[in-house]
Amino acid sequence: MALKTELLYYTDPYKMEFSASVLSVTKVSSGKDLWDVILDKTCFYPEGGGQPSDIGTINSIKVEHVYKKEGEVFHRMISPPEIGEVNCLIDWENRFDYMQQHTGQHILSGALYKSGYSTVSVHQGESVTTIEIDKSEISEEDLKTVENLANNIISKNIGLNFIWVSDKDLNKFSLRRKPKVSGDIRIVSIGEFDKVACGGVHTETTGEINCVKYLSVEKIRGHARISWKIGNRVFKDYNEKISIISTLSSKFSAKEPEIISKIDEILNNCQETKRLYKQLEERFISLRVKQMFDTTEKYNGVIFITDIFENESKDFLRNLVNSIKTDNKFLICLINKTSSNFQWIIACSGIDFPFTKNKQNLLPLIDARGGGKIPVWQGVADNFNGINSFFNALRDILVKL
Repeated sequence: MALKTELLYYTDPYKMEFSASVLSVTKVSSGKDLWDVILDKTCFYPEGGGQPSDIGTINSIKVEHVYKKEGEVFHRMISPPEIGEVNCLIDWENRFDYMQQHTGQHILSGALYKSGYSTVSVHQGESVTTIEIDKSEISEEDLKTVENLANNIISKNIGLNFIWVSDKDLNKFSLRRKPKVSGDIRIVSIGEFDKVACGGVHTETTGEINCVKYLSVEKIRGHARISWKIGNRVFKDYNEKISIISTLSSKFSAKEPEIISKIDEILNNCQETKRLYKQLEERFISLRVKQMFDTTEKYNGVIFITDIFENESKDFLRNLVNSIKTDNKFLICLINKTSSNFQWIIACSGIDFPFTKNKQNLLPLIDARGGGKIPVWQGVADNFNGINSFFNALRDILVKL
């Protein structure tokens, strides 16, 4: 099927503005207010080969996505332009970013290939570009080798070459990987360093990439997936990290080389503070439990205890309940108030307290959520004014046992 649209992004990938004629406008069937527009020629690159589509405007109307289907290029828009001549504008910052990503990825995949790793898949994301390789891991030494080789190729400012060939002539080219398509195939060459079939848009020279920087490696589907910053993203990332380091240096009153040791010192102090806090909490809980059982109410031989705390730790109530060591039968209900809501916990021992049976009547008294099973139920609640009613309702149930 012959293309209706002339693909200007191949003849001039640096062209940002162009005029074209609208050939068709079709409302998307998804029900959203979106339209697919076909032009007689376009600079908008459609999504493909791991590279996202261009964005921009047609007659000042936003183009949200561009895709190719059955050989035709569709521009998805938020409202329809009129049939006829239109002015089109590419979002150049977005376009050039992905030209850097795509070309940088070719260089990195070429460098990986020369180090014994083949590229399985590529994803050019908004923040990082990832390359999945055919091995489950890659050493730090090899990563440094790949990064250095890629930056060396970038610094040589090698020109890229693009040619269309028939799939019958592919054996004349030493390609890094076998093409996934047939027919006329576009070969992208970076001097003698890398040759691969690709339909994406690229920079004219490797020097326009500026540099690449390895970030991290993760394992996925039995392969290593490497995350990279490429092009202007490296400088943006560097500036963000400098800002973070500067802020940390100021907050910790430390020079850059001293920041890590300063943080280690603070973390050690925090651990010691947590240890001391835990000791104090345990002592406080021990004293409070003794107080509770020294001043108790009893109903049918069961000790009934209620108590209210404020701004204790999130595990305080549970720790207190777990610390109770007694052979006496008891029912205890504790509250821990915070600024916005409060925790509640109910525990029993030596009795079969029917909380679950009465839950529907009890929880609304304090606008509570939560549950559990005998001997402990817990949750959070919002109605501070209902706490006494909650206590009284529990007492009434206990009295009737």
